[in-house]
Parts: sequence; C-alpha cells; structure tokens
Amino acid sequence: RGTQAQQRDEDRVCVDWGDAPEILTFYGRQQEENCLTEWMIKKCCRFITILGMSGVGKTSLALHCVEPIKSEFNTIIYRSLRFYPKLEDILTHCLEILSESSIIPPTLDAKLTQFFKYLRQSRCLIILDDVQMLFAPQELAGCYQTGYDNYGLFFKQMAEVSHQSCLMLLS
Repeated sequence: RGTQAQQRDEDRVCVDWGDAPEILTFYGRQQEENCLTEWMIKKCCRFITILGMSGVGKTSLALHCVEPIKSEFNTIIYRSLRFYPKLEDILTHCLEILSESSIIPPTLDAKLTQFFKYLRQSRCLIILDDVQMLFAPQELAGCYQTGYDNYGLFFKQMAEVSHQSCLMLLS
C-alpha cells in the first residue's frame, strides 16, 4: 500500500486506505479469498458483507484480497465506522476522492445523487469496516442507533440501484 493514505498507481487506480490497518502477515484463507475475488470481479456483485466475531480477520481478509485485483477498479476507498461517522461525512469523504471538482453538494440527497452518479460512471470499491458500531446495543438486529437510520436506506440503495461498483461491509 505504500506510506501515503491516497495514491494513484501506474494503472490509474485511485486508492485511499484512510485509517485501514497495515496487514503485516496473512496466512491461509485461500478459499475465502477466491470467493471474494469471484464475487467482485466475475460476478460484479454490488454488495458484499463479511460477518464474524471480532478479531477473526475480516479486515485482513478484505484488504489482502483487494491488493492483487485493485487494477480492476478505478477507485478503492476504505473507511472505518468505529467512531460513528454520520453518513453525510462518509459521503463527503468519498465525493472528495471521486469528484474532480471541489464542489460537494450540501444536502444528503444531493450527495447521494452525485455519489451514485460516480458509481455508475466508474468501477469503485467502497469498504466500510466496523459496521456493527451503527447498531443500537441491546436491541433487536437491524435497529440503528439514533441518527444512523439513513445508513440502512443507503445500504438498500447500494444493493438495488443499478451501478458498476461494489460496497463491501465488514461487521
């Protein structure tokens, strides 16, 4: 990945690892890696989730899997939701990377419209880690914390709206 948070390699892939952890060692998981690669490249899945208990290597698997296939995407963005960023903030960060102009729309609806426009125009991989932080503790599955309900609508749109990109959720 190099030492820079954002870089463009010779294939013109824009990679912004944000606060992604550095993967120093990785063992096994070839079957899972092959499956993820097939979903992202051959099947062009729009929405992938990797679920598991904390510490089992979901992030390592995702980041390790992406490295050899990153030239298949125009842009790759990793963000952690560990510190509860609002959807508007995540979209602003993504649009700053995807947009060639510095003008970011002020409203959530306008940001979503522009974001999906980019996902239709170019092949992007967006990895959102620590998704479990969005959910209300001690509640039924699918209950978001106050102020984070719009993530559910965003995830639904990512799965249903036509585009050529992929959202990978780690939780």
